[in-house]
Amino acid sequence: MVYDPERYRNASQAHLQADKIPPCFSFELGWADMPMRQAILGLMTELGRQTMNLRVMPTARLLYVRSLREGDGIVGWGGVDAEFNPRYPEVFSLFVRPDYRTYTLGLLIELARYTYLLDRGIERVYARMDRASNYALLQYRVTHGLFQPIERASLDPAYVSLCHGCELYGGDCADQAYFLVDVRAFVRHGENRIGRVDVSEMPRIFELRPELIRRNPRLPVLPGAGPPDGGVGRTAFKPHWL
Repeated sequence: MVYDPERYRNASQAHLQADKIPPCFSFELGWADMPMRQAILGLMTELGRQTMNLRVMPTARLLYVRSLREGDGIVGWGGVDAEFNPRYPEVFSLFVRPDYRTYTLGLLIELARYTYLLDRGIERVYARMDRASNYALLQYRVTHGLFQPIERASLDPAYVSLCHGCELYGGDCADQAYFLVDVRAFVRHGENRIGRVDVSEMPRIFELRPELIRRNPRLPVLPGAGPPDGGVGRTAFKPHWL
């Protein structure tokens, strides 16, 4: 069944604004094969995003989310590698098309790749990005113990030097930041938000359905204070697997 946006404008979630309705409700989540990987690389280049990991790491894997609406195609992706340098497993290149943001698709991609790592027994993984990118989200993840900032000097120079092969190095990515991600904590966080994701059999089809959830705003909190209590009830979209 494909969910009709008009249905939700008039149903019990009547307070849900029309601009909060996703363009499509049915999707496929899977691992990109080589043709799709090359297509996504082309999209990355067009969007001015970094392609270093996929160019340098032949063992890197790429998750995609594809809209099942005719002509829509790929709406998001995220990369992960655990083999190129086993000492430095890494997640990279999370992207969701702007018209599909705020519908938990980004969190779904992240939960899938962290579940994949945890299934392989990997409980710590690295991430690198421009320090200025999405500051509020980074602050939220650091204060809630999901991301731990790492000083560049403490990292293997060979790992750090991979940044020099990135097309954004010294330009749009002028100030690199490095993080150690608590994989188990992130999986727990993601499952609390949108439920479990089984990555053992892919691709998988899912639909977004609106549900009333409790939102904890991304506000800075005192270190060690844990997630804020309370929160505001709101309607959000969660994946339901078919």
